[in-house]
Amino acid sequence: MKKTADLLKTNIALVDLSAVVLDARIPLSSLNPLVEEVVSRKPVLYLLNKADLADEAETRYWAAWLKKKKNGHVMTCSAVRPSEAARITAACFSLCGEAKTGRRGVRVLITGIPNAGKSTLINTLCGEAKAKTGDRPAVTTKLQKILTPGGLDLYDTPGILWHKFENQEKAGRLAATGAIREEILNLPDIALFAIGFLQKYYRDALASRFALGNAVGEEPVTVLEAVARKRGCIGKGGSVDWDKAAALFLREMRAGKIGRLTFDRWDEFCAAGENDTGNGGALPSPQPAAGSGGSGDAV
Repeated sequence: MKKTADLLKTNIALVDLSAVVLDARIPLSSLNPLVEEVVSRKPVLYLLNKADLADEAETRYWAAWLKKKKNGHVMTCSAVRPSEAARITAACFSLCGEAKTGRRGVRVLITGIPNAGKSTLINTLCGEAKAKTGDRPAVTTKLQKILTPGGLDLYDTPGILWHKFENQEKAGRLAATGAIREEILNLPDIALFAIGFLQKYYRDALASRFALGNAVGEEPVTVLEAVARKRGCIGKGGSVDWDKAAALFLREMRAGKIGRLTFDRWDEFCAAGENDTGNGGALPSPQPAAGSGGSGDAV
């Protein structure tokens, strides 16, 4: 983390703007305070990436909040789609303004938490595989400078987390969406955390994906056991292979096979009284959810 933080501090002086890649499923939890401190020295474009995996209504709330909080430089995107390249490139040129001299490309520092999709974004902007990608954190390990055909000079940095999380809930959200290396996690614990969340907000989608029926309302450990037995995650003597079951569950959830999910909930944020942007007042509170798993109407 220190090495990457030093890279950011050194290279921020060389660029025209920063593109901070956020995970749309955890827009608040993926907003790294270490990154915020550094990139605030130059114009910033916030990209709510993986929007195709996130709850659309929730994304609209968070995009509106970020727009007010960050003075308007916010876009939702799905970096896996080639069609995103033109509009993101145009946004960079527009935000850069007078810094573009015509003698060089617009220099953009790409940063964010691990596994937010930074390398995928770069490959989309380039139209080919220039940066290493993977469905796991810490694929990028050093600074890479990459030129795009659209006129952007990209400075790709390794994903960075911060030294201490504010609470275990935020850590759980980061782990559930794949921002923390699995080698240092207890996967069954993360799967149980995710199941508990899905039971609260996306119960019908959870029940449908794993054919759980009424069992969807049982304790998370009972739900994970049901998933294990339905999917053959069984060890010797018929016992549940908890690690295999947890890995399977998390893999399918992260891939969007359960449905579009957002772990940072706008209603919880509002209930905590934290939705004042400090730049024009608070945004509207969400409408009550319509049925299980809903998030209400978007603003």
